[in-house]
Amino acid sequence: MAGREAVLSTRLLATDTARFQGIAERKGVTGSQLLREIIVDYLEREDRESYAERLAEAESKYAKQLKASTERICSLMAKIGIEVHAVVEFLAMVDGGEAAMAEALSKSSKRIEKGLENQIKRVKEKMSEAVSLED
Repeated sequence: MAGREAVLSTRLLATDTARFQGIAERKGVTGSQLLREIIVDYLEREDRESYAERLAEAESKYAKQLKASTERICSLMAKIGIEVHAVVEFLAMVDGGEAAMAEALSKSSKRIEKGLENQIKRVKEKMSEAVSLED
């Protein structure tokens, strides 16, 4: 019945009917207007609660996925770290000695640090853009 009005009826105790009519009179509206207002308010509240529940479920699901992704990434990083360290140790044993390895590690650390700084800056800028778009 979209766009059409429907008639609803209910039964109340005489005392509840008197209270209801008293409220309508105090508000200066008819009983039908007050009842319509009450029902619509209730329906809107139910919609908000339903939305909040769906949002909480989605956030919980997202948090679980994020945690799982973070654990996978940390696991991969640990594996890569071990493998890289093994390569470094191997190269130190093969040729160049400790001094050459120390220099290579220093250069590598600086290069990685610079790359991470650039990535952090890009992510920070993107997050700032996203936040400013929401305002």
